[in-house]
Amino acid sequence: MRKLVYLGLVIAAFLLLPVVYAAPDFSINASPTSFFVSAGNSGSSTITLGSTGFSGTVQLSGSVSPNDPTVTTTLNPTSLSLSPGGSGQSTLTVTTTPFTPLRTYTVTVTGTSGSTSHQTQVLVTVTSGTVGGVAIQYQSAGSASIGSGLVAFGAAASVCVCLSAIKGLSAKRNRI
Repeated sequence: MRKLVYLGLVIAAFLLLPVVYAAPDFSINASPTSFFVSAGNSGSSTITLGSTGFSGTVQLSGSVSPNDPTVTTTLNPTSLSLSPGGSGQSTLTVTTTPFTPLRTYTVTVTGTSGSTSHQTQVLVTVTSGTVGGVAIQYQSAGSASIGSGLVAFGAAASVCVCLSAIKGLSAKRNRI
């Protein structure tokens, strides 16, 4: 009889205990989460996926905000196979052109497997570039400096620096 009572108590304890079960999943992180790049150059960040019981292939994609055709993203590789408790890495490369506007862009990397999707973000600040041979340096949100250019003797030149979408920043048009 004691054995039956003991067995009944053990069964009741298991039925009353909450069942804690974590569904298989994966995580996504970037390192570094921000970097600076000169217009016309590229920079990179390592995207790391980690598995918490997840087993499968994760497809990776990148997008840029604000959308600008002069800023492109490449992920290598574009998919990673994970096993439970495992991890994998991909390299995010962000490429700019000499005409990329000087500002900070948010690059979102999305990892998708079936209906499961996770994201991480990388801030990319384009810090300098050239306009008509004149160097422009983005210093911070609200300031920029203009370098110098060469003009042939007897020739005239003008430079118009047009800056937009940077709150509190103004520019002047100067004749050289």
